Amino acid sequence: MSDWRPINTAPKGESLLLFCRTGLIYVGRFRYGVLREPQQDVLAWRCDSSGNFTDPTHWMPLLAPPERSYP
Repeated sequence: MSDWRPINTAPKGESLLLFCRTGLIYVGRFRYGVLREPQQDVLAWRCDSSGNFTDPTHWMPLLAPPERSYP
């Protein structure tokens, strides 16, 4: 069962798990670049870690982080 949804339904501005035609899966969001990222004044889908442009076709929400346990 797949939870992948079409990219045109993705919420913009929050980090999501994104899937590209090339098979690449990464965490990214629709945003302007930040200092030293490619074309920082362009609003586009970008990889959160590199700032590179991407062309995702599908998305899904990120999983919740694990609960922190204390000894």
